Amino acid sequence: MKRKGVLTVLVVLLLPLSVYANTELLELQSDDGQWVMQQKNYGATSYSRLKQITTRTIENLKVAWSFSLGTLHGLEGGPLVVGTTMYVHSS
Repeated sequence: MKRKGVLTVLVVLLLPLSVYANTELLELQSDDGQWVMQQKNYGATSYSRLKQITTRTIENLKVAWSFSLGTLHGLEGGPLVVGTTMYVHSS
């Protein structure tokens, strides 16, 4: 019983830290210039309201740069953009 009480106190003390991280992510996910989660937001919409690519401009798209990850297994997830930095990961 004593162990359960210590665990409860620990959870209560650490809870504000998780709330802070969640608040920051909620703020960042509402900015369409940021892509801080794999599916864009907690709703997993994978949708951005940015307007640079439309049905009229899509024919003008071309590869601007490429990046080899040196793997034969493909990517496990999409890139994340936080601020001015793009993060990628591979197997």
